[in-house]
Amino acid sequence: MCTSSAMLTVSTLSMLLLPQHILGVVGLEAARTCEPIRFDMCKGLGYNVTGMPNLAGQSDQQDAYLTLQHYNPLIQLGCSDQLKLFLCSVYVPMCSEKVLLLIGPCRPMCENVRKRCQPVLNRFGFPWPTDLDCSKFPPSNDQDHMCMDGPTEDDPTDTPKPYNPQNILGVAGVEAVRTCEPIRVDMCKGLGYNVMGMPNLVGQIDQQDAYLTLQHYNPLIQVGCSDQLKSFLCSVYVPMCSEKVLLPIGPCRPMCENVRKRCQPLLNEFGFAWPTDLDCSKFPPSNDHNGQPHVYQYERSYRGHPDPLQR
Repeated sequence: MCTSSAMLTVSTLSMLLLPQHILGVVGLEAARTCEPIRFDMCKGLGYNVTGMPNLAGQSDQQDAYLTLQHYNPLIQLGCSDQLKLFLCSVYVPMCSEKVLLLIGPCRPMCENVRKRCQPVLNRFGFPWPTDLDCSKFPPSNDQDHMCMDGPTEDDPTDTPKPYNPQNILGVAGVEAVRTCEPIRVDMCKGLGYNVMGMPNLVGQIDQQDAYLTLQHYNPLIQVGCSDQLKSFLCSVYVPMCSEKVLLPIGPCRPMCENVRKRCQPLLNEFGFAWPTDLDCSKFPPSNDHNGQPHVYQYERSYRGHPDPLQR
């Protein structure tokens, strides 16, 4: 027995393209007063005070914070090491009482980030946001214009690196389940079953460990590379449990292969290899009752939304 997914709603990067009435296009405007940066994402970047309105015309740090949250999937994917600094320099720009104007990013930093991150947006059908138009930022940090250069960024290497820390993801076979217990991980609720068993299919013995591991996949889930991704991950880390079956009920191989086909190209694009713990060859090829009934699969066919990667 093994599981395939129920239909899930694709989560995309559409919130990156925010309404224009929220993000106004403005030049470098004079900051009335400098104020401490109030949220963690933009702390520890080399400056600790900002001024409003910011370079997108927002007059409050709370608005800037809410805007920046929409960029989290892109930040977590790691398309550019400079992305967070660049975004903070636009939405939470540096402020100095000695300078009338806010200090935002230099154009080369913007162009460097755009070079690395725009292909990701384009792959999902989105243009580069107009509020991050590089042409409106100063070409260099000099006596005429003050701006942030940002650190240099190394070109990505061709050597794949593990997507998840190996000390978190153990490799284990399908093991016997002692008892079934209610699912406590919100992400894995509402998927057609409500009880699971430990150890899971990677050898973890506690739902908290499974939850922490699943958090590493949030960027991939939010990007929406496959409608089946969440169900697939949950069937591995929070597998279905039945008192009538001795072993945990994980995914079938076709479900794994379908998810890998859609999501592996995105991981490879950022230099990550497909996780060894999600090796499709270790899952059963079909949901049948021949031999040991060690897994179970929803028999529903894949009827998700069109895959963004297949545009």
